[in-house]
Amino acid sequence: ASLPATTPVTLPPTPDSSCYDLAEVAQHGTEDDCWYILYDMVFDFTDYVYKHPGGWNEIINECGTDATAAYESAKKHDRDFLVETDGMDYHLGVACAR
Repeated sequence: ASLPATTPVTLPPTPDSSCYDLAEVAQHGTEDDCWYILYDMVFDFTDYVYKHPGGWNEIINECGTDATAAYESAKKHDRDFLVETDGMDYHLGVACAR
């Protein structure tokens, strides 16, 4: 049986043209200052750490990193899920070319 076709999700525009490289994101690697890169976008999840339904440790383990692979390995997490939930509320900008 084939899977149903899905409509690609269009991401909201970046709030501004801010571009952050991995070195800058890495400076925000604690539970009190938690930035991620997901799908080449940068997020500040500091205020979300203790709100995460899967537990805070799932969030802080990836603070300051490109967490895309870890995010996708979590049950039910993918690019669509990020957009369809409140994840985009924490969007800061884009990841600069590395």
